[in-house]
Amino acid sequence: MEKILKENYILFNIIKGTEKEIISFLSAELKTHLSNNVIVDISSLSMSKNALFSLNELSDLHKENGMSFVTVIAGISLDDVEETFVICPTLQEAEEIIVMENLERELGF
Repeated sequence: MEKILKENYILFNIIKGTEKEIISFLSAELKTHLSNNVIVDISSLSMSKNALFSLNELSDLHKENGMSFVTVIAGISLDDVEETFVICPTLQEAEEIIVMENLERELGF
């Protein structure tokens, strides 16, 4: 599990670990990054619906602080996740969502 500090966000690049380890790691890390936009890249992993639900709960808590939380995940249908869970298939798209949401906040949307 790798944490990379970028200009507009923090990237958590997760390529291995159990679902429990991943959720636990992110829960602890997010507590120290409440004022940062976050991208979680789990595109190389397969996650159960329960793990995605837990990840969505973390996402919702993070967004309550007015920051973005985007998950990069491949091969999943939007029908399999909650409406509030922001997912996309590539890191480039996740970065674009961060930029767009920053602009929306600046404009007061």
